Amino acid sequence: METIDYANAIPYLICERFNVAQMRGNMYRSDDIYYYPPVVFFFLKKDGEEVVDYEKIKLSVESFIGNIEWTSYKLLFSRVNYSIAPKILCDLEKLQHSEYEQTKKIVSIRELLGEEKYIELCDAAYFDVPKLYQHMLSTL
Repeated sequence: METIDYANAIPYLICERFNVAQMRGNMYRSDDIYYYPPVVFFFLKKDGEEVVDYEKIKLSVESFIGNIEWTSYKLLFSRVNYSIAPKILCDLEKLQHSEYEQTKKIVSIRELLGEEKYIELCDAAYFDVPKLYQHMLSTL
């Protein structure tokens, strides 16, 4: 029986199905799931299909029903990078961006959420990843 490396499964799936220009290799650190919540950072090559492809990815991710809501979005702090991430990270990035505009300092997700909620987020997202992968496999 084949064992799936879920830390890399979604990045590999995106690379297989789309014209990827750049991809961060894994969603989370297998040795420390609390290092950062599971997330994929990537961007697609500009090939005339990328806008439609980003929308396909977003629709697939957002139609998944798991422990938490997931989304795909363009990062505010980047010119080109998109992510597949828990929706709360998108909301918190907006808060980070606002804070940065005012103070020129970046406040971490862990600080914004507090330790207890941060660990809850990491746990919920980590346990969603296999089901999210299976969902994306069937909807992309």
